[in-house]
Amino acid sequence: MVAGTPVKATADGRVTFADRNGSFGKLIIIQHGNRYVTKYAHLNDYAKGIKAGARVRQNDIIGYVGATGAANGPHLLYELLVDGTQPG
Repeated sequence: MVAGTPVKATADGRVTFADRNGSFGKLIIIQHGNRYVTKYAHLNDYAKGIKAGARVRQNDIIGYVGATGAANGPHLLYELLVDGTQPG
């Protein structure tokens, strides 16, 4: 993955966190309804207007791939949580 590649929101939701978070580096967390949360980590930067409380639509650009935090190269760490845990 190339640093600076746009990252899009998986679905409509509300940003609950957009800041640095330890080994995750620059992190965005989005709440989608009551059950689903997505996390996007190691970002190089946030898209304009992305901050806690912002509403996003599916496919909105929310940030850009980077290598912040404990990343050893540019990539996107993506997590989906259902009812607070990873499915599987």
